[in-house]
Amino acid sequence: MSKYLRAFSVFVIAVFILNNSLLSAPSRYVQVKAKAGDAISKLLVKYKLPADDFYSEKFVELNENNLDKNNGLIKGKIYNLPIKILKMSPKGVATTLKTKNKEKVITVEDYNKLLEKIGLKPKGKGLKTELWIPLKQVQVQSEPVVTEIIAPKKKSYKKEILTDNSDEKSNEGLIDNENISEHKSSKKQKKSKIGKENLPKNGIYPIFGKELEKVIPISSALKGNIYYLISGHGGPDPGAIGNRSGHDLWEHEYAYDVILRLGRKIIENGGQVYFIVQDAEDGIRDGQYLIGNGSEKLLNGDSISEVQKIRLRQRTNLINNLVQKNKARAKSQQAVEIHLDSRITNERIDIFFYFKQGNDRGESLANTLQKVVKIKYDKNQPGRGYHGTVTTRNLFMLRETSLPFVFIELGNIKNPNDQYRFVDKNNRQAIGNWLCDGLIEAAKTQKSKLKKDLVKLKKITKKSNNQ
Repeated sequence: MSKYLRAFSVFVIAVFILNNSLLSAPSRYVQVKAKAGDAISKLLVKYKLPADDFYSEKFVELNENNLDKNNGLIKGKIYNLPIKILKMSPKGVATTLKTKNKEKVITVEDYNKLLEKIGLKPKGKGLKTELWIPLKQVQVQSEPVVTEIIAPKKKSYKKEILTDNSDEKSNEGLIDNENISEHKSSKKQKKSKIGKENLPKNGIYPIFGKELEKVIPISSALKGNIYYLISGHGGPDPGAIGNRSGHDLWEHEYAYDVILRLGRKIIENGGQVYFIVQDAEDGIRDGQYLIGNGSEKLLNGDSISEVQKIRLRQRTNLINNLVQKNKARAKSQQAVEIHLDSRITNERIDIFFYFKQGNDRGESLANTLQKVVKIKYDKNQPGRGYHGTVTTRNLFMLRETSLPFVFIELGNIKNPNDQYRFVDKNNRQAIGNWLCDGLIEAAKTQKSKLKKDLVKLKKITKKSNNQ
């Protein structure tokens, strides 16, 4: 090889190393110790990263020797997050990143400031010391750190038959806007007003999303009744996580979508609703795979605690305070909480209900909801059979509130047939419709009972006066 060729080869190698310094120079990653209940998607959400295929695969790649056979985390093990650590240049972020892209610089700065603000990045390791960079920022410079997700354009919900299909090949792998909610957009969805109790202005409820925010009353069947609706988990806690066609199914996202649909139907029928858990980013969504970002907060604007007992206490305090506030004016006050069950096995289960032992009105409400769901299944899927149960359970939320309270499990998030109950938008809407019909039936029963009690009281009073 001539000296000129050797010199040229050295030059090419030097340029290559310089241009790829961000990819090869840092060898350190942000590390975290796994706690009980942690999962890959849960950690990604906690550190404000999209739990998409890119970051999930990178996490597995970085930690392949520390995962169990199902790519699960092991309590007490140290894991590398797909976030590289660079020593900060005295000349600033742009020099550290070796880029003149102002948008990228601002995005990375904002990301580091956010992690510092919420306490995930120690203040001693601020922007003056080291820079934390998500891998997609290193490798795909044109994409932002935190994927902004908006709902696709909504259509009216005409179909109400809830179908639990076991043969769904035609429904798998769809990526058009009507079947998936994880596309990116530079446009921000109109945010709901957290802490404003979602009281309407001219019938407008921003919490449902732009396309469905206007609610037109269709009946007064629930007039005077107040409902406290709670979607399980949220914020730092995604709840149970299933998987379908390579997509994570997050319990809190599907529970939230169903609770919104139920709430909207209640309002259409004259009832008042308090959404205890709210997400300013997500309204009602039609996608199969609902991706979350942990942005849920409580109705009063408070962040949701990472500590389970505090998290539950936050919710019960909110409900109990509102119940006292509304006691004088409410005809009836009830609470409904929705979850998705997670069984160790892939057992298929039907929608089932819990209530607090000794709370007769809670038991009556649960039985009415179960009866209505059974009737709906028998009508829409003759011969299917429905085996949803009503039982007592000593759960914190049931125990620490005094009003009629029903805790609902919609199915097993790990069972493929049950999953279809959640991922299909029409099924989620049907669940909301059916539960609302159950609440209407319960309201009729309560009204009838009050009339009978009133007639009985008048007879007793009349008899007493005659004596």
